Amino acid sequence: IMLSLLPQLGGYAISFVVIASYWFGHRMTMQAVTNVNNTFIWLNFIFLFFVAIFPVPTNLLGLHFGEAAPTIIYACFSATTGFFLWLLWVYASGKAQLLHPRFSSREIRYHNVFYLLRSIVYLLSLFIIFVPNGSYIFFVIWAVVVRLLAFILKKVLLPRIKAKKQAVAG
Repeated sequence: IMLSLLPQLGGYAISFVVIASYWFGHRMTMQAVTNVNNTFIWLNFIFLFFVAIFPVPTNLLGLHFGEAAPTIIYACFSATTGFFLWLLWVYASGKAQLLHPRFSSREIRYHNVFYLLRSIVYLLSLFIIFVPNGSYIFFVIWAVVVRLLAFILKKVLLPRIKAKKQAVAG
């Protein structure tokens, strides 16, 4: 019986990591925001809707792990959730000017680029599903590429911020 539950447990473990990363981004965004308006609140509600409905594609994934259709549905939900987190950040950091002024343009750009590229990676990785064992490779790519993307963007967009903070502290 335990072996038959492994695909469902795997699906839920993957979802836990994905939702945790969205929670981390949402938490960071909410800590950065000093003011809100109705548009921000509604964008936040839409983002939270996709987080709240995540158990549906997770259940499909767990019941049919390794199959293309549930993986595609899961990826689309993941990308859409990420897209709304990106939209929330872009709105708060853009003309609405809802962020605390301590955020530099480099930090804002880092989050703009990372949140959007993460969703694009989820969508582009769908092409891998159609190769043999693609649904399994798909999740490995998510785990590796998204972390690598964050690392590279931090090195490219944020190094001067850290150096500047160290110079001020020293």
